[in-house]
Amino acid sequence: MATQADLRNATAEFLNIRAAGETVSSEDAEIIDNVTTRLQAELEEKGLAHWAISAIPDECVHGMSVMAAADLAPRYKRPEVAVLYVQGRSQGERLIREMVAAPDTGKTTAKEYF
Repeated sequence: MATQADLRNATAEFLNIRAAGETVSSEDAEIIDNVTTRLQAELEEKGLAHWAISAIPDECVHGMSVMAAADLAPRYKRPEVAVLYVQGRSQGERLIREMVAAPDTGKTTAKEYF
């Protein structure tokens, strides 16, 4: 399980504002933590996050860092580069959806439509 600090470091590395083994500034840490806290709430609202931000499944850290980087890119990147991060946000969510999806049992279930 990963912590919010692990998610912060992964996000900072994805944005290239932190090299491996380095520490982000306290100002950057606060900004990233605010974004990841909002991201956690968004994923919970969508029914995708069934964990606490202090116990993120390791498999979901990459997807969450991609989404957080997309939200932070306008602050840390030039506009022409930031747009690439923002466009990748949906890929981060897709990665999380794949990780939290129920395993295929081979059985079919009836769909309910309203």
